[in-house]
Amino acid sequence: YLRAIELEPGNGDTFRYLGNAYELNNQLDQAKAAFLKAVELDPRQYKNYRDLGFFFYQRANYEEAAHYFRQAVKIAPNEPLTHFSLSTALVNSGQLAAAEDELRQSIRLMETPDALHSLGVVLMCQGKDAEAIAYLSKALRLDPRQYLCWMNLGTAYRRVGLKSRSKHAYRRGFELAELEMIGNPRSGTVRAHLAYMAVQLGDRRRAETEIAQALAQSPNDS
Repeated sequence: YLRAIELEPGNGDTFRYLGNAYELNNQLDQAKAAFLKAVELDPRQYKNYRDLGFFFYQRANYEEAAHYFRQAVKIAPNEPLTHFSLSTALVNSGQLAAAEDELRQSIRLMETPDALHSLGVVLMCQGKDAEAIAYLSKALRLDPRQYLCWMNLGTAYRRVGLKSRSKHAYRRGFELAELEMIGNPRSGTVRAHLAYMAVQLGDRRRAETEIAQALAQSPNDS
């Protein structure tokens, strides 16, 4: 990418690619500078703002992330991913109603499992569990392999008193999370979710084992 920039220094796309490479290499100052340069060179390319927003999102700076995601939405209002990206920053900064609006707009443009799942979770956070079930179920019809969606569906069912459906959803989520662990055995997050579902399925011993390993593998993960 540095060589490409030497040959074509005005190409904003190349600076965006460079920023992503720097970020993956944990060279964060260089990554930020590259993303900002991409925006400077090509302020009409929504992907430059989107990737800069992701950079701040990954650093838990949700206010700054939302700022750049809004710029991406402004430039590309008919791109569903821009609305979805903005919703993620809004959720994490506690702006649930605004996040719901962005997710609904994203879904109007294109129904994706991630957007449907996220809307279901946002509705659950607002106490709208019955409404959430419809969106979580639809997300799973599009992609039945999402263990986290099964877990959240189990919780929504439990909250509205549908115990047998709740157990089925937790059991399916648990099975898929176990498969996930085969490919990603050091994921504290997946182990924490396994522990949560084990509790809901009445397996306290398995829950204690999984959460102990999760804490050992990811001691700084909130």
